[in-house]
Amino acid sequence: MMTKETYEAYLDTDIANNSKQLEEIRNQKLNKALELCKQSGLFLRKFDGKNFSFECDEPNRSNNPNEKVNP
Repeated sequence: MMTKETYEAYLDTDIANNSKQLEEIRNQKLNKALELCKQSGLFLRKFDGKNFSFECDEPNRSNNPNEKVNP
């Protein structure tokens, strides 16, 4: 039977392990998004690891809407 302290330590370890797994999954998704953009000759502009949404963009496009880009 677990004591309260043992159970709390178990929960802390479980939370830490889950956080590590979530971070690894997020990194895998980020790498996949980078790879998909790169295959199209684009770069990754936005990434949301929680919902796995991302946007690729042209390499010469400015992120500043006030800055003019010469074609």
